[in-house]
Amino acid sequence: MQQFISDAVAGLQLIDYPLARIKRISMIAAWVYTLARLSWAPVNGLKDIAPNSRCLKSIYMFLQDNVDIPCLLIGTYQNDLLSLFNTDIKTDKDQEAIAQLNDAYTLFVSGKKGTKHDTLIPLASQLWKEENVHTLIPLDTKNLEHKYLPIVGSNHPPIKRKIYKGLLHARNLIAIDPDLFVNHGETVLYAHSILTDLIQYIKGLVQNAGENS
Repeated sequence: MQQFISDAVAGLQLIDYPLARIKRISMIAAWVYTLARLSWAPVNGLKDIAPNSRCLKSIYMFLQDNVDIPCLLIGTYQNDLLSLFNTDIKTDKDQEAIAQLNDAYTLFVSGKKGTKHDTLIPLASQLWKEENVHTLIPLDTKNLEHKYLPIVGSNHPPIKRKIYKGLLHARNLIAIDPDLFVNHGETVLYAHSILTDLIQYIKGLVQNAGENS
């Protein structure tokens, strides 16, 4: 946490997050981190979303062995914190500070540099595999920034994956401060694009079941 603050402090100031609150949150985070390492501590929810957690490994094993049950795995990511706040970048120094904030936040929530996340959970944890978002397809030709990549596992026909760019885990950056709310951005639970795809996916399953019955 101390390393995150050191790397991100200039960028946090640009999004109007006060330094005094940063220091208070760092102390809270230190206690949470300490509790998360204790086997008896009641913070299983935090442990479960960590990459390679026991919970995720059990899900991985189910998906690995699954050859019959249709599954749609949905992953989202938004690594650009600048786009979430009303921040006016005026200098190269400001741009560098935001880039450092993005990098520091990514490392903080995912434990790995250069990975993608939804502001809380790494994309790899959401999808049962490392992300592959080199070829993104526009969901809406009028909004080329809103994209997804459909992935179908060749050796697991019932498992499909979709990755959506620019969607958040929540309206607040819980990893830093539950009271730090963003000014912009769409959350995964209320994303029209995901709801539309889910409806189409379910309709396809029902149609296939009817044809095979």
